[in-house]
Amino acid sequence: MELFLLCTNPKCRYLVSLRDGGQVLERSKLVFDECPKCGHRWTSQCPFCDKPLEVTLHEKLPQCSHCGHTLKA
Repeated sequence: MELFLLCTNPKCRYLVSLRDGGQVLERSKLVFDECPKCGHRWTSQCPFCDKPLEVTLHEKLPQCSHCGHTLKA
């Protein structure tokens, strides 16, 4: 199950959480099919380690829980 979506544009990397309180929204229920900032596709994989995207915050910046790379451009 996808928990986060990340813009595929390396200069943007807009991050969306699919969590809504205690529930996870289905990707098909999103109002937008592409990044609202730049129009690129979404991915649910980390662009660095290619594992399913799981995110933690480190100094207010989102990072991949698997490889530790910062996800923001």
